[in-house]
Amino acid sequence: DTSTSRTLSGASFVNTTGMTVESCFAFCTAGGYNLAGVEFGSECYCDDAVQASGTLSAAGNCNTPCSGNASEFCGAGNFIDIYSNGAPSPVIPKTAGTWQYEGCFADSTSSRALPHQQTVAGGVTVEGCTSACKANGFAVAGVEFGQECWCSSSLPTSSSLSDSDCQTACTANTTEFCGGSSRLGVYEDT
Repeated sequence: DTSTSRTLSGASFVNTTGMTVESCFAFCTAGGYNLAGVEFGSECYCDDAVQASGTLSAAGNCNTPCSGNASEFCGAGNFIDIYSNGAPSPVIPKTAGTWQYEGCFADSTSSRALPHQQTVAGGVTVEGCTSACKANGFAVAGVEFGQECWCSSSLPTSSSLSDSDCQTACTANTTEFCGGSSRLGVYEDT
């Protein structure tokens, strides 16, 4: 884990004198997150999925005592201990009605891969985005950054990326992924 590429990229807090695994887990659970992670003895991070930057390391690397309970370990410098509340991890839906998943594609604010943004009532989900695009006459839909919906008449021209780049949970349905930062999960109506 690094400060520029967090393994858990949701809410966070630091408590230099009272951090425990339990206080971090309670904070993340109260925020609606499925995962809680402690790092460097005093840092807490939350998310619904491990981000693509996260890689598994030996448990022995997480050996810094928690600032609020020295009998517990709270990760280490650039190493995070992750705990789950047991809720299912999000997935990339391979279909949404008549729509098929086509892959994860790069996007840019200066040159949109899918140029037509749609507002989805109730928040973005794969199903909500594909429905909004279809209602507006588009055959291609893309979800991005957990909360954006983009449409087009044709698939992106850029090459597809690894699905691990599209692992930001949808804000309106945390059981499914909605792309990532500058990454579109793209669907085509068949």
